[in-house]
Amino acid sequence: MVEALPVQREIDKAEAKSLIEDHLKLTGSPRAEKLLSNWEKTCKKLIRVIPKTKAALEAAEEQHEAASTPKAKA
Repeated sequence: MVEALPVQREIDKAEAKSLIEDHLKLTGSPRAEKLLSNWEKTCKKLIRVIPKTKAALEAAEEQHEAASTPKAKA
């Protein structure tokens, strides 16, 4: 099974942008050029499709990172 998630992590945005830039260089695609010209809007429309097991691992990793990040004292 797979899970569809919005592209939110900076590493995922960078990977998607790199793939689209490579596609533009290789093909001259006007569609790729349009996607890159308004990158922030494009990012909001991108979806990652990944195995559910990987999604669960990423969620656990995020929880671990959040728990180990020192909180500011009030």
